[in-house]
Amino acid sequence: MNPKISYFIFYGLSNYFRGLSSFIYSIIQPLFIFLENDLKVLEYNLAPDQYLCESKIHAFIYSFLVVFVFSLIFYIYSGDYYLYESLVLLLITYPLLFIFFIVYPKILVKKRIELIERDLVYALKDLNVQVNSGVSLFKAMKNIANGNYGFVSIEFNKVVLDVDAGVPMDSALSRMMARGGSSYINKTIWQIIAVIKSGSNIEAALSSMVHSLKRDQQEKIANHIQEVNLWVLLYLIFAVTIPSIIATVTTVALSIGGVAMNTTPFIFVIIVSCLIQVVIIQYIKIKRPLVSW
Repeated sequence: MNPKISYFIFYGLSNYFRGLSSFIYSIIQPLFIFLENDLKVLEYNLAPDQYLCESKIHAFIYSFLVVFVFSLIFYIYSGDYYLYESLVLLLITYPLLFIFFIVYPKILVKKRIELIERDLVYALKDLNVQVNSGVSLFKAMKNIANGNYGFVSIEFNKVVLDVDAGVPMDSALSRMMARGGSSYINKTIWQIIAVIKSGSNIEAALSSMVHSLKRDQQEKIANHIQEVNLWVLLYLIFAVTIPSIIATVTTVALSIGGVAMNTTPFIFVIIVSCLIQVVIIQYIKIKRPLVSW
């Protein structure tokens, strides 16, 4: 085929799918109103409809790979491709993966917020020590920007660049709040702006902020422990209780009915139980708060 013709075909299909994504996004926008804000916080140069289009493509590719591996494994062991089951699996995995890609920016934003909240206490302690030592607030912020405080250093570096460009410090800090992110860092920046405008004692304010953040993190740990107790109970139920009950009932029923023992149900129960356990463990791991000590 002529390369120019191929290019125009690909370009036309791309525009078509993007137009279709724009139409779909206009319909489901109330359901995913957080998507535009999350992409903005993550500084992705993608419009929501464009991200939606790419999500559909990635969901289809990964769904096809899952179905392909599934069919290949069953063909090796049984000589049958199980086309009907593969189609059902495709219809299940595609929407699940598509939803996952839609909420993935939200997951990244939450992880970013957790990292900011973890490093913010250390950064404020460093800022407080420098200010108490006679370093100016702007110089201390520049040192924090050049420090190793993850996303906190990145945000302070943007503030330093704005101030170097002639923007007043309170306005640069307000821009930092407008970029969104952690409620902790927004509260901290708001207090710093209030201190700058009122001319209050910045050292006392920074010490108060550090104590407030550490108290909030302790409350978060206590809440997490209470939540983990519930998930540990569910883990024991799905890992021990339910498989044992199913295995016992199935064995007794087959013995009474005189039916030959088949290992397929037991293998299925074991696989499902293992998958549920992995999901619960990963969920607990994700929900674990990242705090500083």
